[in-house]
Amino acid sequence: MRIGFCGGAGEVGASCILLNIDGKNIVLDCGIRMANSKENLPDLGMIQENGGVDAIIVSHAHMDHTGSLPVLSREYPEAKIYMTHATKDLVRVLLYDSLKIMEYREAEIPVFAEVHVKNMLDRILCFSPGYTFQPLDNITVTFYNASHIAGAAAIYISGK
Repeated sequence: MRIGFCGGAGEVGASCILLNIDGKNIVLDCGIRMANSKENLPDLGMIQENGGVDAIIVSHAHMDHTGSLPVLSREYPEAKIYMTHATKDLVRVLLYDSLKIMEYREAEIPVFAEVHVKNMLDRILCFSPGYTFQPLDNITVTFYNASHIAGAAAIYISGK
C-alpha cells in the first residue's frame, strides 16, 4: 500500500489523497483551494504520473474535498465516484453554485463547465453508511457516519 498527498497536507483546501492498494489507484476526495492562490487544484499531475485513477471515493461535500471532482472526472471518465446519498445531493448544489460564482469572476478562467458537472454527477454511485461495497476487484469499502456535515462518512478500505 502506498499513500500520496496531492493536496491538503499541511494546508486547508485541495484535499486529495492518492491511495494505491493491491495495484489499484483510489483517489480519496478531490477538493479545491478556497484561498486566493494561483493554483486552486490539487496536484493532479501526481495522479497521472502514478497511472491514473481506478476509483474515486468522497468523504463529504465541502468544497475543499469536492471542488475539483469535475476536473478529475473529466480526465478519468472511466473512474466511478462513490459517496453517500446526502453527499451527492450537497455536491450537486455546491458545484452548481460554484459555476455561478465562476461566471462572475471575469478575470479568472473557469476551472470547469456545466457539462463537466453533469457528466461527473452521472458517474456517482451512492451507498449508505454501514453497507460494504466492492468498487474494484478484491477491494471493499464501508462508509461509517462521521457526523461532520450531512452525509459525511469515515471510509474503511480493505484489500488482499
